[in-house]
Amino acid sequence: MAQLKFRPVLTEEDILHIITLARNNIASTAPINKSASTLVLGALVVFKAKIEASKVVAAYSSEEPISSEDRKLIALGANSAHGNTTPYASKEEYWKRCYNKMLTHSKATLTGAELDAAHEHMYLNDLFTPEELIEFETNKHTSEYTTEQELDL
Repeated sequence: MAQLKFRPVLTEEDILHIITLARNNIASTAPINKSASTLVLGALVVFKAKIEASKVVAAYSSEEPISSEDRKLIALGANSAHGNTTPYASKEEYWKRCYNKMLTHSKATLTGAELDAAHEHMYLNDLFTPEELIEFETNKHTSEYTTEQELDL
């Protein structure tokens, strides 16, 4: 009869801990199931060496996956939820923050995407002068930066 085998989800630290437990059991004066500890130790020592030599990669990370909405906001230049900051709740919030950054800093400190976002906020909230509005509407379709359609928003 075939023996069933399972793949546990373990961190590198977990594997090292099990190796230590198996070694301690084998070395003890009254080992419990020494043959099982020897088999586990043999398998995990080789596996740990492969991890250290980058011959085995992690199956997955316990980090939360990035949602498609977060990916869109990140593409707009918003901060990642996985970089110790919180993503913007919406593209409109991102546009407003870029606009506020433009007001408090010089335009030169904004990236092209941030400047486009600030202009989008200005456009939607009637903050352009008539001359700026004409220039924005004329140049909007030729921008080298991403648009909503390119990001599938």
